[in-house]
Amino acid sequence: MAYFGGLINHVLQGDLYQADYVRNYTNASFIVKQEFGFTDGLFSGYSAPKRTYDISSWSYESAATGSPIAT
Repeated sequence: MAYFGGLINHVLQGDLYQADYVRNYTNASFIVKQEFGFTDGLFSGYSAPKRTYDISSWSYESAATGSPIAT
């Protein structure tokens, strides 16, 4: 895991990725909902008594048409 983290860091720090491809053909530019979070090793929506997740906060912000908002 540490190796892959270092590899990703190297690619991002060195600007060694195809920015046009990432921007136009992936979901990297979509805005995640404000409610999404990761705290104490758990993603948002976790219910301790049920030991399940409500994944409704894990989607993207969307326009009135339902399409995701991108930056």
